[in-house]
Amino acid sequence: MNSTNTRAIALEAICSVVLNKQSLSAFQFPQDHQDLSLIKSLVFGTIRFYHQLNDIVSKLLKHPVEKDNLDVQCLLLLGTYQLLYSNVATHAAIFETVNVVNDLNKVWAKGLVNAILREVDRQKDSLQKQTHYSHPSWLVKKIKNNYPDYFEQIFANNNIQAPMSIRVHPDYNLEDYQAELSILGIDSYQVDIAPQALVLEEAVSVFKLPSFEQGACYVQDCSAQLAANLLDPQANELILDACSAPGGKATHLSELEPQSTIVALDSDEERLQRVAENINRFNIKNIVLSQGNAQVQDWFTLQGG
Repeated sequence: MNSTNTRAIALEAICSVVLNKQSLSAFQFPQDHQDLSLIKSLVFGTIRFYHQLNDIVSKLLKHPVEKDNLDVQCLLLLGTYQLLYSNVATHAAIFETVNVVNDLNKVWAKGLVNAILREVDRQKDSLQKQTHYSHPSWLVKKIKNNYPDYFEQIFANNNIQAPMSIRVHPDYNLEDYQAELSILGIDSYQVDIAPQALVLEEAVSVFKLPSFEQGACYVQDCSAQLAANLLDPQANELILDACSAPGGKATHLSELEPQSTIVALDSDEERLQRVAENINRFNIKNIVLSQGNAQVQDWFTLQGG
């Protein structure tokens, strides 16, 4: 599918995860698209509530969707997300989602998509009142067993959209960089447990961040920023970052200790390319890329072990 349609692009990203079992971080969003923030919001929201949305849609379908048409079911999930969770107007959510079938070359599905989404809208109040943890059933069972007093709180917080957080490079003063953001109208706040972190009040395109392409910062959740500090890398250490892509922790380790050597390992060649791009952006010299599986020894042999 080659389209500039906002929802068609969102659907392609959703299908890459749901049908092709790829990581969402591997999907190449069109960075110059005027509706990029909306596209990402629709994708992340649909994936976040996938289990709930899929249960709703599956119950409304009279027959299971054939394997060749699972993209249509993903489109129904996208439409249902807009109706239940987004601020998109109802008529726009239905009309624009139905029109995506043209990009799929499946005009026959227009009636189906329209009917299901209108039924979702009719049942909206009752659907929104239902309790659904929107996690895989095996995970729901484990968390309920392990945290009987807190499982509802855990699921509720897991389903909250995370804010956009950045890690500011140590070469930049955190307060000065925060002031630069403020001048551009980008409000942020610091986090005590992550000394290089700034949390943005609203998500923005990375290209609006000062000196982003020169390595001034990296988009990374605050919790993920804890790993490198806890590891406390030292000079001359050899450090393995298994499942490294897209390279957030490896580049962070490099920032904290440029005299260490870091092996960035990942089994996926395409995702490893993302690590290479970040290494180049930060002009890093002490990270060695290695494609392999951390569960076996092939990568170790490649490193001369």
